[in-house]
Amino acid sequence: MQTRTVKLSWTAAADGSVAAIPMSLANYNFLKGYGYLLYAMTTNPGSTAPTDNYDIVIEDADGTDVLGGAGANRDAANTETVQPLINGLPAPYPMDGALTVKISGNSVNAATGTITLIFVG
Repeated sequence: MQTRTVKLSWTAAADGSVAAIPMSLANYNFLKGYGYLLYAMTTNPGSTAPTDNYDIVIEDADGTDVLGGAGANRDAANTETVQPLINGLPAPYPMDGALTVKISGNSVNAATGTITLIFVG
């Protein structure tokens, strides 16, 4: 079994919004073909912390949140790790295509953070 780790950094705009982060197949070709599963996501707020309980959604090409809601209510002070939820239960999520990471609920100018995604296959 192989493990792949993807670390994404983000910075909020002046109004607190965060641009969507595309994970295209050109840059992350291992996501194609059901060869990998999303096993876990770790979030780490930056030195300029986001609003407490900000949310992360990772959408596949169909608009499905592959985290199953597990990215909601991230902490502004602590590093947290979650597993994707399938029907409300923690389970690795099968990948088959590009993903888009969306962050919402932040209102802090220039807030920063990192998202680490762990894939197994």
